[in-house]
Amino acid sequence: MSKDYALESEGGYISFSTSFHPEYPPDAMIDNDDRTFWVTTGCFPQEFVLSFPNPVDFEKIVINSSGIKKLKIELEVEDKSEHQLLTDVVFAEKRGAMQQETISLPGTAQSIRFVIESGYHEFVSIHKLSVM
Repeated sequence: MSKDYALESEGGYISFSTSFHPEYPPDAMIDNDDRTFWVTTGCFPQEFVLSFPNPVDFEKIVINSSGIKKLKIELEVEDKSEHQLLTDVVFAEKRGAMQQETISLPGTAQSIRFVIESGYHEFVSIHKLSVM
């Protein structure tokens, strides 16, 4: 099994998010608990930044979510405070079901910015985020 760099137990942390609700905090995406999740507070775009103590080399990003339509993923390498586009992803609508998107693109990053540009609903949620 691949190491999941996003997990809090591996040093991953959410360094920024545009939405916060105390019952659905951003770090719920990376706490390895299937019962918790982060939810946006409406309006788009919404974004968050996943950071690491040191740059990580990864092969894929896996996102379990609900309601995301279009997501932009950007990488920051070696604390340059500037993110470079990795990819844009359009998620399939899954009425009443969880979206699971695997983005198989290798990269190296000190942090990864996720910009939710649009959703199928007013609110979206991310239940689990993995970087392997």
